[in-house]
Amino acid sequence: MPAAASVNLTSLSDHRRVLSLWRCIIVAGLLIFADLLVLSYFVLNAPSIAHNATLYKRAEASLGFSELGGLVLSALALFRYVNVKNKYRERVFHQFVADNGWTPKKKFDLGKVPSILLGAGEDYEQGYGFDGAYNGHAFNCLIFEYVATDSKTRRFMCMSFKLPKPYPMIIMDNRRNDHKLRRYGSDLPDRIPNGVELTLEGYFNKYYRISTTKGDEQETLEVLTPEFMAALEDHVGDKVDVEISDKRLFLIYEADYYSEQNVTSLFSTADIVLNKLSKLSKTWLASSKSQEAAVAKSAETARHKLIFRSDWISAVTFLIIFVTFIMLMISHIKTEQSCTQSDPCYPTPPQLYTGN
Repeated sequence: MPAAASVNLTSLSDHRRVLSLWRCIIVAGLLIFADLLVLSYFVLNAPSIAHNATLYKRAEASLGFSELGGLVLSALALFRYVNVKNKYRERVFHQFVADNGWTPKKKFDLGKVPSILLGAGEDYEQGYGFDGAYNGHAFNCLIFEYVATDSKTRRFMCMSFKLPKPYPMIIMDNRRNDHKLRRYGSDLPDRIPNGVELTLEGYFNKYYRISTTKGDEQETLEVLTPEFMAALEDHVGDKVDVEISDKRLFLIYEADYYSEQNVTSLFSTADIVLNKLSKLSKTWLASSKSQEAAVAKSAETARHKLIFRSDWISAVTFLIIFVTFIMLMISHIKTEQSCTQSDPCYPTPPQLYTGN
């Protein structure tokens, strides 16, 4: 069932329409100002007005007030737009959650946050979260933010589902999110530490960057069947990143807030991935409990490495800085000139003038 048919998006749609209305009024005011500005040039330079002082003053005043009116209209509309966009967010969010029978939640444990987002940045914060059920699957959703190395705050919508079987860690990074104007290419912070990037047949690598843990390449290929990849290619425009790890499925969308577009994109991608993994789970690792345990352990180990990777990087950085400082001090001591009686290290005190 399509996401738009099973999720009530009325509150988000209404919010979008109201914002669109105020955007149109802002543009209309600016167009009025620009049109009157051009018109004033031709009107005030017309011979019949330019050579008549009375008409010129009236036309100048009328056009000037009209131009000012266009700017005032845009300014007031902009003020209202910002007010509706920011101050109505919480009200729209709670209405959206209530319309779907879900439960708002302020804080989730880190198990509800994708591993790949926990491997970068600092000062983690959560906001506007909720949990509920979607087509028979329990899920959680939250806004997750962190401060990146460039001191900029990055926010992601994170949706998580519990899977019936463990899977290796697989990161499907949607290339549509690559940002050429940023220092980093992808919207995701980094790849799996000590992982491998897979090259797959067809055009799938053109749309997604696939990473997994070393030793789990074969299992990853068993998950990414041609049918599954074709379905994801059809929805590459949704710009959703996917992380599969142990018994967790994470869907990631870089955004500041919930909107009709990003919510629909997340649930549309959830339909595809859940449908695939639900079918696969019936036969996945069914003949080997030891292999199932090994896959689960591999995914959990990779997650732990991602969570604490920033701490290891910080520790190594501090150690390098400390060692560099010590080496500079030792080098300074070795190159410092020795003090002797004939060449003291301090300047000779000046002689006092005695008048002789």
